[in-house]
Amino acid sequence: MRPEGEDESTRDIGDQIKPFDLGLVGGAGIEFGPAVVEARYTHGLLHINEDDNGDEDRIKNRVFSVMVGFR
Repeated sequence: MRPEGEDESTRDIGDQIKPFDLGLVGGAGIEFGPAVVEARYTHGLLHINEDDNGDEDRIKNRVFSVMVGFR
């Protein structure tokens, strides 16, 4: 679904992103009998864009994830 009047477009930015990142991960989990719930946060430490042209172009990864599973 997209807003009315807006065109769908894609752009390949693979050559603008570095192939390596370094980050810190923290998380916690809890078990409820056979069920498991975990939450994690990943904080990227490196700038992942190839062209670093000042503060506006600094891009870092930030990820929050939640996992639910059964044993």
